[in-house]
Amino acid sequence: MPSEPGTRPTAPRRLDPNRPAVCRHFRKGLCLYGTRCAFSHSEPPPPPPPPPPPPSADLVEAQARYSVLRDRCKSLAASGAPREHLLAAAAALREQGEAVRALRPAKSASRFTERPRVRNKERAGALRRFLIDTYGLEALASGAGVLDVAGGQGALGFELLNLNRVPVTVVDPREMTARRLGRKWERGLYFRTEPLQAYNRPAGRRGLDGGGGGGGGGGCGG
Repeated sequence: MPSEPGTRPTAPRRLDPNRPAVCRHFRKGLCLYGTRCAFSHSEPPPPPPPPPPPPSADLVEAQARYSVLRDRCKSLAASGAPREHLLAAAAALREQGEAVRALRPAKSASRFTERPRVRNKERAGALRRFLIDTYGLEALASGAGVLDVAGGQGALGFELLNLNRVPVTVVDPREMTARRLGRKWERGLYFRTEPLQAYNRPAGRRGLDGGGGGGGGGGCGG
């Protein structure tokens, strides 16, 4: 069994105490330290976006032409005009619509493109904390424990078993290996963020399990 992790910092270190940098996690809305964070949680508000430019004369003219053709299509359909007339009017309307789209300015980037996201390698921890908050450790550890279907490399089961002593069975056709997870344990990465230690009830005081295991229903504990 690898040795237990070493010292655990309780708060991030500030590089320049006279000029604290803005917390990069705070900018994403993900800082767990709150008022205890060593970095700044205040920054000047971003400047308001510039107003959109007024539409060009060509665009206004093209939109007016599009409205005329659209009304003509509706009128022909309501009057029972011959099919070939309707097809010709629809083709003209479609062509004018393409002209309008070509004249419109490009859309600005959506504000949702920069929304906070949990990286793949951190999703197991986020899911484990969600399970603990939702169901509680006692319920997760009851009976045969947790069945992790399509558990991949077993990251969720590894954390539940070694950090919370919750029995886990991982079902996945791929071979499971805990080498990468074991290296993270030995480096103390599971204990580096102090606010998350509330979810590590044994807090790493026991040895490490999960060195073995296989695919197709192997238990996470090996």
